[in-house]
Amino acid sequence: MAYWSYSQLALYKKCPLKFKWQRIDKRPLPPWDGKRAYIGHVLQKTVERFYVEEWWRDPHNTTARMLTEIPTIGRQVTEAEAVLWSPGEQEKWLATALDAVPKIVEVIKTERLLGVTNLSEFEIEVPLGPDRIVGRVDFLFEHPDGSLTVLDGKAGGSFGKFVEADQLRLYALGVLASRFRRLPTKVGFWWYRFGRIVWRPDRLSDSFHGRDLFAPIAAWLGDSRFPADKLQATDRLAVQLGPKDLSQVIYVDHYGNAMSGLRAGILRREERIEVAGLALSHAPVFSAAGPGEPFWYENSIGLVEIAVNRGSAAAQLGLRVGDAIIRRR
Repeated sequence: MAYWSYSQLALYKKCPLKFKWQRIDKRPLPPWDGKRAYIGHVLQKTVERFYVEEWWRDPHNTTARMLTEIPTIGRQVTEAEAVLWSPGEQEKWLATALDAVPKIVEVIKTERLLGVTNLSEFEIEVPLGPDRIVGRVDFLFEHPDGSLTVLDGKAGGSFGKFVEADQLRLYALGVLASRFRRLPTKVGFWWYRFGRIVWRPDRLSDSFHGRDLFAPIAAWLGDSRFPADKLQATDRLAVQLGPKDLSQVIYVDHYGNAMSGLRAGILRREERIEVAGLALSHAPVFSAAGPGEPFWYENSIGLVEIAVNRGSAAAQLGLRVGDAIIRRR
């Protein structure tokens, strides 16, 4: 009986010579490859401790805790794996790991992975005729309702390197063949890094980028066809807002409506907000307010937005990006 891993099969398919060097001749990884793996190991250990030590019980300090612990975890990984660094080199690679923290926290919250059971490095074994395909799932989450989520962390610089849907299918089959005896509800790659869309369609309108630019990218992703050639890896978002609500004006559109970074869902409808020295009440739609009356409402993406019926909130209230918003409970 032979045992194969997905990474071995994928490596052989991509480059038989590299497969021979690494798997048969046992040549060491080039320094660049080894240090890419270092980032992934540091981040994986960080997420593992997030669950084992229950950092999620203090969600308001999750990001700060990760940022504080990563340097210590980085030194531990360096010692365990005997990584050799030139002067100042480790600090640069740790900075890349630190830049990934907002993305990690974003995924944890978006996918509702707070307070769930996490199994890191979950071993799987899938029968394949007389042989076996084996591997380790980076993160297997069991939700209170019994559903399962499988995520495989990726810290590589090339977005096209680890996007084969076969790897996710293998993980799903491995979970089915494990003690869980059921397929995961959701499987996916957990990218620790960000990408900027560099592709442009033949016709790109001045304002409808959601339709012309983002929708095609989302369609490719939804169809498991990762558009690696249309993205450029980047270490961070152009704007870092953090995981918390931002109680200030973050954008003013050409109508004079002022969007905030405050989620409307955390406010009661009878609650008032104060901006520019005025206390504003909620209105469900523009017509519910009187002509020229300022109010706040929940916009199309669920954020608090300040507007004036038949007028410009920016002009009438003198609002600018950065102006503070105060909740009046």
